[in-house]
Amino acid sequence: MDAIALIDKTKRDIKAQIHSAAITAKAEQCSIDQVWLRRAKDKIDHLTREREEVRHALGDVNRRIKDRRVASHGRPKETFAEAFMRLAKARLLPEVYEDLVQDAKDASGSDV
Repeated sequence: MDAIALIDKTKRDIKAQIHSAAITAKAEQCSIDQVWLRRAKDKIDHLTREREEVRHALGDVNRRIKDRRVASHGRPKETFAEAFMRLAKARLLPEVYEDLVQDAKDASGSDV
């Protein structure tokens, strides 16, 4: 299980425990142990911060992977549409290319 999924599962488990304690306290007409409740909520806050740190670290790793891929292969992988547009622009006369772009915008209802 990856780190973010594990953090999310732990948070869900703690929230379920809090919910269960609230139901039990209500049924028994007593209050929840406030020290325990505060520790549980503090743990959720800690996990939220930890999740953000992990997400940020994964973003950095993914960025470095992409940068290495670009450095070794020249360009990031293109979609078919991106490759088609790049090749059409390079091979067609500028006015033909612009007419095709305008026709595609009109056909799709897009301003892109």
